[in-house]
Amino acid sequence: MTDRDDAIEMGGMMHGMARVEIVRDGLVYAAPIPKAACGGCAAAKGCGVSALSGYFGNRSRQLVLPDDFGAQVGETIEIGLPQSTLNKAAMVSYAPPVLGLLVAAGLAGSMGAGDGLSALAAGVGLVGGFALSRFVSKRLTDLSPVFLKKTSIPDGACHEG
Repeated sequence: MTDRDDAIEMGGMMHGMARVEIVRDGLVYAAPIPKAACGGCAAAKGCGVSALSGYFGNRSRQLVLPDDFGAQVGETIEIGLPQSTLNKAAMVSYAPPVLGLLVAAGLAGSMGAGDGLSALAAGVGLVGGFALSRFVSKRLTDLSPVFLKKTSIPDGACHEG
């Protein structure tokens, strides 16, 4: 049984769509297709998510998957992330900064620092926690999505997932 089969059987999986952009050296580079912030549906003018997307930009990261499904450039694929992967990613992203902030502020306060120094220590702890998060997340390899199936989205249709 492969990792993909294990992930599908586990249930609790988040599904999404991606468009294949590059196939090279046994890897597929795909761009996620946004679910709500695409601005492609009839409700785009009155959609708050679409408005926020326009304000903040529509940047997305490129996903890298092994090409074990014969990908072709331009095709749409369905990908999934197991709930356990999402939980791990959330812990790696949020725990170190919050703990850094609390521990640094607590240590400063216990050493008799005033409010200003405690706040400064909290800021340093927060930044240190972000750095640790980034360091750890770059070394985790099991936070990648898995290929589920090839699919298609009609042109102009809003992706509902």
